[in-house]
Amino acid sequence: MKSILLKLLFVSGVLLSTQRIAARNLLVDSVFTTSITPYYTDPPPLNQWVSWANYYGTGASFSTSVKDGVCSYIIDNPGTNMFDVQLAQYGFNLTLNHRYRLSFAVKADQERDFGVFIGEFQGSWTNLNPAYVRHATSDWQSITIDFDATAVFSLHKLSFE
Repeated sequence: MKSILLKLLFVSGVLLSTQRIAARNLLVDSVFTTSITPYYTDPPPLNQWVSWANYYGTGASFSTSVKDGVCSYIIDNPGTNMFDVQLAQYGFNLTLNHRYRLSFAVKADQERDFGVFIGEFQGSWTNLNPAYVRHATSDWQSITIDFDATAVFSLHKLSFE
């Protein structure tokens, strides 16, 4: 089984607008205090962490748990695409032409790549993240992604894939 642990860093901030004097966290439950809700049908649940897998398309499957501010997910079948397994949040607002920062810590049971999508839900699936593919090791590492909202959408999505 493939295991990935995610810890969103509240100290550095999670999906923060960096153009304001006081940074503002745009995500709900950015320190993982609640369980992860499975997401099966559209529209997705808003302003909460959800899990999604491409069960019917590729047989992807995984399970999640939250303990002490850390979200763990165990991947039973990764499917065929990086995006076939997702931990996501939908519904936060971005302001056009603002700069944002996403900070999180991640580790895995062994070295592996994963994707980070920040952008448009459905439509053209526009990703505002300048580098989608990231790398996790068996040690905790902090990752910070700065991006500009060069476009805004009716529904924004952040997903770890």
